Amino acid sequence: MYVPGEMRTPRAAEVTSPRVRKSASGMNGVIPDHDIWRAAYLLIERHVAGAEFIAAKRADEMLDRGDHDGQLVWLRIRRAIVELLAAPVGKPN
Repeated sequence: MYVPGEMRTPRAAEVTSPRVRKSASGMNGVIPDHDIWRAAYLLIERHVAGAEFIAAKRADEMLDRGDHDGQLVWLRIRRAIVELLAAPVGKPN
């Protein structure tokens, strides 16, 4: 059961590679950017400051399993997390 603000250990089903969609052009393995950003947002919502660490850990787990595509997906998610948590740049309005 998820309790807000509580860290939890993911189930095995959550650690596997994300599902990939077949694009309209027939390319397999392409995950749309909006899905990457959604995953990043959800990790931040659940784990706040630990989100980047969790994404990096998942990328390492995928590498250990030999799942290079899964590793690349988690690295994309980590990059999105870093951007979402970054301080705003430029002059305030």
